[in-house]
Amino acid sequence: VLFFLGALCKETCVTVLGVIGFDDLFFVLIPALGAPRAPAKTGARLRAAAHSVAHFVMRGLVLVALLAAYLFLRLSLMSDSYNMSDMSLNESQLVRRTENPYHFLDDYETRVLSKWHLQTRYFGLLLLPLHLSCEWSYNCIPAVEALADARNGYTALLLMSLVVLFAVYWRHRPGLNALLWLVLTHIPGSGLVLTIGTLLAERLLYLPSVGFSLLLGVTVAALCVGDGNGGAETPLRTRRSVGRGRHARGHAGAQAVVLLLLMLYLTWLAHRTWERTEDWRSDETLFKAGVQVCPTSAKMQRQMAVLYQNRGEHDQALKHIRESKRIDPDYCEVDLDLAYHYFHLNDVGRCTKYFRKSLQCPFTADKAFVNLQEIFSKLYFPTQNVSAYEEFGDILTEIGLNSEAAIHYREAAVLAMKGDQLATSTRALRKAQRAAPTRCDLLWWRGQLFEKKRKYQAAAETYHEVLECSGEESENAQNVARQSLVLLQNVLYEA
Repeated sequence: VLFFLGALCKETCVTVLGVIGFDDLFFVLIPALGAPRAPAKTGARLRAAAHSVAHFVMRGLVLVALLAAYLFLRLSLMSDSYNMSDMSLNESQLVRRTENPYHFLDDYETRVLSKWHLQTRYFGLLLLPLHLSCEWSYNCIPAVEALADARNGYTALLLMSLVVLFAVYWRHRPGLNALLWLVLTHIPGSGLVLTIGTLLAERLLYLPSVGFSLLLGVTVAALCVGDGNGGAETPLRTRRSVGRGRHARGHAGAQAVVLLLLMLYLTWLAHRTWERTEDWRSDETLFKAGVQVCPTSAKMQRQMAVLYQNRGEHDQALKHIRESKRIDPDYCEVDLDLAYHYFHLNDVGRCTKYFRKSLQCPFTADKAFVNLQEIFSKLYFPTQNVSAYEEFGDILTEIGLNSEAAIHYREAAVLAMKGDQLATSTRALRKAQRAAPTRCDLLWWRGQLFEKKRKYQAAAETYHEVLECSGEESENAQNVARQSLVLLQNVLYEA
């Protein structure tokens, strides 16, 4: 129950299952199987080992069952098919170049080096959270494109540090537990194994920070007071059987230095926390703090643009919009911001242009369409504007609403026909028939257009086609076609 509550709050809670599994393996099963056997108690030792193995297997099955239940829950939220392939973030459009650019790097070496460099940023934030931002999207952390890049040195240092820490704490349960917690809870959100929807996110350090805090505490305890077992050996210090006195005084001095450094470090962390709390006081303070850390983040620049738009400072907004577009030309949400910008400036032409561009972006298409409907219905349709009806038909065609597009093309054709704009009417009617080739009423309007052009024979043939049409609006179209044929015969008779 606690696991599922944690997973609902934050998905990284699933990594706790791995921590529990490794703890059972290293500190229950392996010690039970590897303990020295006393000849007189071989039977008891075997029974104890069998009990440990059974205990490990049962707990392992529980962990596997919890993991399977979690995956089933995740699948049920993402798709109705319950297919593992549906967990692909690529298919669900949750992975984007703007937010996780490393996933879209074509060169394998660049992708690997960049992802490993990212781990140094994560562990750097754990150790010294100097630079914090609410957005680390493209192109806040440029990719590592060559082995000669100096940033690879930080990656090597991190890996060597982890190797040393595991070597030191290998046989020390509290230290190894802390390391396992730190590493295992970090792996799912690291981007090394699983593809996630973000490049770097400070929220992904919630659980690893627990392991880091435990490791810090274990290390300080080992340096200062042993491991809590009455002065038993620790990974960093062994008991001395001789050499009290001067060595004891030296050790006491070292303890004082370690504790002083720890207090200074914790005091600095508390101060940094207070400063960061001030950043979160409002959207303005948060975004301004973020853009100072990541001025090359396209998403961060857009956040600033939205902030200024909401405040009516359109010149400042346009500056950040252009910077966002310069950083990432493929960031399609920016087109929607440009549309809103020109809307506030009453530049309907450019506003409409960028709303139409936003229709091609799956993340802004709905908003763009609603706004275009509003513009056309309030500004153009009441004035019976032929071009507006035809343009809105083009918009509907672009997003696949062909039936609705045909209706608007038909309206444009009819209005143009009434105004003797026959070429425009012909073009609009052809678009309507391409959008909805089975609509019989469009065929009747084609006959009307022939009559308007005084092509009576072509009109009569078209009306006969209507009588044989079995598509949409067939009944109404056939009724008016019969009436049109009667009227046309009278016209031909009088001629």
